[in-house]
Amino acid sequence: NERNYFNEFVCRLQTLQQCDIYAFGRLLYELSTGEECPFGVCAEFPYLIPISVQEILSKILVPSGHLPTIEQLLNEP
Repeated sequence: NERNYFNEFVCRLQTLQQCDIYAFGRLLYELSTGEECPFGVCAEFPYLIPISVQEILSKILVPSGHLPTIEQLLNEP
C-alpha cells in the first residue's frame, strides 16, 4: 500500500533539514505538474516536468530515503 510506504518513509526523516528538503521536493513536483504528488517517493516523473527539475526531484523523492543536504542541492547546476 503506497500510503503505508509513505508513512514509513516520513518516519525515517531524522532532522528538520530532511523534512524541509522532502517538503521542498513535493512542492516542486506540485508546482511543476499542477497536481499533488501521488506517491511518497518516485522513480519516474511525468514528461511535462523539465529534465533539470526531474534531476533535482530524483535526488529528493528517492525510494532509498537518502536525501541530499541543502548544500548539495544548492551546488546543483
